[in-house]
Amino acid sequence: MRPLLALVTLLLTGLAAGTLFGVALANVPSFALMPLRQYVGVHQLLDRYYEPTMPILVLVSCAADVALALAARSDSRRALFAVAALALIGVAVVSQFANVPLLRPLRAVDVEEMPASWPDPRPAWRRWHLVRTGLACLALAAAAGAVVL
Repeated sequence: MRPLLALVTLLLTGLAAGTLFGVALANVPSFALMPLRQYVGVHQLLDRYYEPTMPILVLVSCAADVALALAARSDSRRALFAVAALALIGVAVVSQFANVPLLRPLRAVDVEEMPASWPDPRPAWRRWHLVRTGLACLALAAAAGAVVL
C-alpha cells in the first residue's frame, strides 16, 4: 500500500505544484500587463477550469502524505511526509482564505458593466499565489525526499 500512496502523493502533488508554478510563470506576468477589464474577463474564463480539480489534488495528496507519515519506518521519512502534508495544508488555507475571497467578487462581476472604480485584486492575488506556489513546491520536494530515502 505504501508504494501506491507514494505514487499518489508524488503524482498529485507534482500536478498541483506544476500547475501553480505554470500560473506563476506565465499567467501572473501576463495578467499584470492587461487592462483591468481584460484581466477580469480572462481570469473568469480560466478560473472555472481550476475548480474543483485543484482542491481535490491538494487534499488527496495531503491525505496520502499523512498516511505515509503515520506508516513511515524512519523518523526522517516521517518528518518529510509530515512537512509535505503541512505544506499542502498551507496551500489549502492560502487558497481558501486569501485567494478565493479575492476572486469571489471577480467571478460575479459583469465585465461590460464593471465600474471604473472597481478594485484591482491582482497585487494581493499575486502575492498569495506565490506563497501557495512556494508551499506546493516545498510539499513536492519533501514528499520526493521521503520517497527516495
